[in-house]
Amino acid sequence: MSRCLRFRLLVVVSGVAALAIGGCTASPTSTPEAASSKSSIESTPAAKASPDPSANALDVTGPNASQKKAALFAYVEMVNDWVSAARTANYKDPRLGQYASGDALVLITKALLTEQSKGAVSKGSPTVADVSFGEMVPSTNPTEIVINSCFSDAAWLEYKATDGSLYNDVPGGKHRTQVLAEVKNGTWKIDQLALNGVGTC
Repeated sequence: MSRCLRFRLLVVVSGVAALAIGGCTASPTSTPEAASSKSSIESTPAAKASPDPSANALDVTGPNASQKKAALFAYVEMVNDWVSAARTANYKDPRLGQYASGDALVLITKALLTEQSKGAVSKGSPTVADVSFGEMVPSTNPTEIVINSCFSDAAWLEYKATDGSLYNDVPGGKHRTQVLAEVKNGTWKIDQLALNGVGTC
C-alpha cells in the first residue's frame, strides 16, 4: 500500500508550506481525521522543546517502546533545531537535516526562507504536548511511526529582525499536529509534517 494512502493525513503538508510558524499568520487549515489505532495509542507528558534533550519528558511505555521513544526524540529534536535556526531565520542551517528529511525538511526550510525574506525572526520556545502514537509499520519493531500531538507556538512568535519588536499582532496558539517518523540510514527522522490551524487542539 502506498504511503499516500497509509498516511493520508500528512498530504496537507504542501498546503502548509507557506505557514509562518513563528507568527501564526496563516488561517487555520482543515482538521483531518485521526489516523491512530486505539490499541497503540499511549499518551505521554508534555515535552517542551528545549536545546537540552535531557529536559524533554519522553516517558514512553508499552509495545515498541524503544522505537516510539526514538521517534519522539527525533520529533522534539527536529523542533529544537527549527527553533535554533529561526532565531536568525537561517534556512541554510545545517542542523535542520539532523532530524528532518523529505517534505518536513522542505516545509521548515521554506518557512525560514519566508521569514528571512520579510525581515522576521522567531523567538521563544514552542511546546509539544498530548503526544500519542498512531499507525506503525511494521506493527512489531516498526521503522515508520505516526506521532500525533498538540503543538503550541503561543510562546514562539515572530519579531522584526531590525528592531526586535513584534512582527505583527497575531497571537500564537495550539495546533493539532501529526508527523511521520522514519528510520533512514539507521537514524530516526521526521519525513512528513502536518500542522493544522490555531485552536485545533
